[in-house]
Amino acid sequence: MVSDSDREDILDNDAIKRIKAIQELPVSEKDKIYSVIDAVIRNYRTKKAYA
Repeated sequence: MVSDSDREDILDNDAIKRIKAIQELPVSEKDKIYSVIDAVIRNYRTKKAYA
């Protein structure tokens, strides 16, 4: 099992701050952010696959 302190070792401080801020948002706003994140990850993986 991964403890909270282990998670913080894995993620950098900027990522942790952003994740905490996202958790405070309403669900509709979280969904928008997750859609953007998913699109960026998908585009990166596609570029990487064809590089």
